[in-house]
Amino acid sequence: PVKQFSMIIYNRFGEKIFETYNIGEGWNGNWKGRLQLQGAYVYMISFKGINNRQQNLKGAVTLIR
Repeated sequence: PVKQFSMIIYNRFGEKIFETYNIGEGWNGNWKGRLQLQGAYVYMISFKGINNRQQNLKGAVTLIR
């Protein structure tokens, strides 16, 4: 189980295009009501588990249409 969760997605210009604190919510490939271009987007995930240990993950996800 996860106590705290956050996920942020950035575009190639470093603009934050998605943020959630709900572990069950995902990004649908839109930003400001517009479909985003195919390509790589950076994600940062931060969460705290039942052991109260903070963990941070980062990487890239490729959007394919």
